[in-house]
Amino acid sequence: LERLGISQIPLLMMHHFENYLADPENMKAAFLRLKEEGLIGAWGLSAYGHHDYFELARSGCDAVQIPINLLDQRQIESGGLQELEKNGIIRITDLEGVLKSMMIGSQVVPVVVGIVNSIFDIVNRCGVQMLIFLAGLQSISPAIYESCQIDGASGWETFWKVTFPMISPIILVNVVYTIIDAFTSSSNKVMTYIATVYDKSNNGNVLSSAMSWFYFLVVIVIIAAAAGIVSSVVFYQRRD
Repeated sequence: LERLGISQIPLLMMHHFENYLADPENMKAAFLRLKEEGLIGAWGLSAYGHHDYFELARSGCDAVQIPINLLDQRQIESGGLQELEKNGIIRITDLEGVLKSMMIGSQVVPVVVGIVNSIFDIVNRCGVQMLIFLAGLQSISPAIYESCQIDGASGWETFWKVTFPMISPIILVNVVYTIIDAFTSSSNKVMTYIATVYDKSNNGNVLSSAMSWFYFLVVIVIIAAAAGIVSSVVFYQRRD
């Protein structure tokens, strides 16, 4: 500490959590002794797997380090993050507190928090669409972009007058795919209800079959309406 020119380390982190688990009682006692002597202000541990979260909660540490790639749906479903919150180590609702401190309207806060909490689900469902868009972009001939540069078109003009029209059929494909994926997902409440009727009702196979056909027709109508709207702005390149 003298060589660093400080009297106390504000936060001492242990990055190899398995070393802590090898002898948790003695390790915790060592950290607490350093804290009592005033050598450190707080101590913490790093976790690199969701199974470590419950051990973190029992450790009584002041801080935790969690890699951002671990904050996915598995961590939420395991209950580890909630366990840390319950023990006062972290707050999952920090975002909500920040927004409220900025004097943002109370009706806006739940919307923003809901959007942030849905980021994982959105990214998880966009993989196929991104691949389709990538294939569409790669199908555009480089000669078209060369012609735009020769004519002096800006990047903005090139995007709206060349790239966007050329990938408009891909947008239609992605719209149809996304609607089908959303309406047939296992997390869809209608699909879950149909499965529940099939399993529990006496005439479950008949009722669930009827509901499935009706649901199918509703989805077809929605797809047709969406495809009709998007098709009005779709550009198809003529190949002479």
